[in-house]
Amino acid sequence: MKTRTLTALVIVALALAAFYFGKTAFLILLPILLAMSQHEVLSAFQKAGRKISIWPVYLISLIISPAVYFGGIKGTAIVFIIAFMYQMSLIMLGDDPSPERIVAGSLSVFYPALPMAFMLILAAESETSLGVLACGAFSAAGSDTFGLFIGSKFGKKRLCPSLSPKKSVEGAVAGLFGGVIFSVIIKYIIEFAMGISLPLLLACLIGLVGAAFSVLGDLFASGIKRLCGIKDFSSLLPGHGGVTDRFDSIYFSTLGAYIVWSIISML
Repeated sequence: MKTRTLTALVIVALALAAFYFGKTAFLILLPILLAMSQHEVLSAFQKAGRKISIWPVYLISLIISPAVYFGGIKGTAIVFIIAFMYQMSLIMLGDDPSPERIVAGSLSVFYPALPMAFMLILAAESETSLGVLACGAFSAAGSDTFGLFIGSKFGKKRLCPSLSPKKSVEGAVAGLFGGVIFSVIIKYIIEFAMGISLPLLLACLIGLVGAAFSVLGDLFASGIKRLCGIKDFSSLLPGHGGVTDRFDSIYFSTLGAYIVWSIISML
């Protein structure tokens, strides 16, 4: 537990430093984390006997930052369309166009790259969107923290035993409150430290939706691990597993944050 806590504190410190330095830090840092996470997912599929071409996947991490910087969401869409079509052409014209390989190939393109791309979009678009990213990322931390504590103490009804036997409905509900609390806390931290102001209601909504999405992200990653017959994606982060193990809930919570922010922006 001490090792896990120490690793978590280091990750939080690095995350806060990245938010302080702004979009430039994220445009450099996130593609590196993406490549590491992609390697873990690809390795998992390969261990499960799924032969997938790696170049369409790594191509995304190489060009996603300039695509987001110069093209925004349109540039991002072009990158994923090209990578997906390239991957599918390799599979369809190869010697094993099986349904399993098609599914694994499709998944390898979009996970974790698509959630990470939206993290980059939030980081690069404006100061406000950077604040949205912060609230979304820390809502996952709040959900994990409250869910683990309440679930271990009071959890009785299993949420999804086939994928995650330890997750409980009680822990998931507590995680919603944790997501809101952590999102509001980080809202005031970035307002004090960086001058980025977000409406309190927006921070609460991001925390709530982000926490709900983070549970789905955790279960989704658990499904991949069960499919591939592994416990963790890697052992890179002591006490946490790999990059994907640590960021699986954040990938989805920031997607939730992006949806909330986009809907409110359209109103």
